[in-house]
Amino acid sequence: MGVDTRILLPADVRVRDVASVIGILAGLPKTREVGSRGELKWVQVDGVKVEPMEGIPEACRITLRIPPHWGSMMDREDAHDVMFHFEPDTEDGRLMIPPSTPFWIAVGTKLCGFFGGKIDFDDCDSNEWDRRFRKPRPTNRPNDGLPWARFQQEMFDLAPVTTADLKRAYEKASYKKEVE
Repeated sequence: MGVDTRILLPADVRVRDVASVIGILAGLPKTREVGSRGELKWVQVDGVKVEPMEGIPEACRITLRIPPHWGSMMDREDAHDVMFHFEPDTEDGRLMIPPSTPFWIAVGTKLCGFFGGKIDFDDCDSNEWDRRFRKPRPTNRPNDGLPWARFQQEMFDLAPVTTADLKRAYEKASYKKEVE
């Protein structure tokens, strides 16, 4: 058993939106799908996949894989994955428990900033939660109209995690990977 980062998001997040935001924060290519009147319909992020986990119906796996001929993600890796729990045992919400690396601390912090939630950088230290973020909107699952369009625009406007973000996260990470 290793040292992990715990990321708890509000219960009203959609796994496809969480996966898209993680992909955007990792630096994967994003595009806007636009309707016939020029309205933003949704954000598409290449290289993001959500798959069920055999034998674990309360979870799925989010995988990020760099598209061919793209290069690498902002941390110079080709792939990352994380288990997404729909029904965590300890608290209400949606839980992810990736390894305690600069990448996951930086991405997890920005993910919580986007949806609301809390993050524990190291699940083996004495801190229960290192940072808490208020939910920035009434709901993280708008269905249509202006709330939907605003939510999609907020996703599209997100920028990838920066080298400075990774350097700040390096100090908090249990598994150190040099940040260039």
